[in-house]
Amino acid sequence: MTELQEQIWNYLQEHAVGYANAIHVYDLAYELGIDPHGTNNDDLRAELRFMLIEEELPIGTCQAGVFIITNEDERERAIRWVDRDVTSKVTALRNVELYQAK
Repeated sequence: MTELQEQIWNYLQEHAVGYANAIHVYDLAYELGIDPHGTNNDDLRAELRFMLIEEELPIGTCQAGVFIITNEDERERAIRWVDRDVTSKVTALRNVELYQAK
């Protein structure tokens, strides 16, 4: 893990263990002194995604923010949250009218 990823992980272990303790990404960025980039703290979200996928850390997201997954119910909540986003994008892609040059 990078130094930043270690800082993120340490903060989550202290303040965001379990769904009930989820922290908004904006607040996490603020607490860690990370400048917001993009429209939605894109850099921090990329770090969290990397930590889940590449480092295989149990990090989930939900409407309330980001949290460390501690049980199967929390895992399923995180899966439903991601699935909701992916499903809506796939549906939109299937239904959008194709661009027609004039």
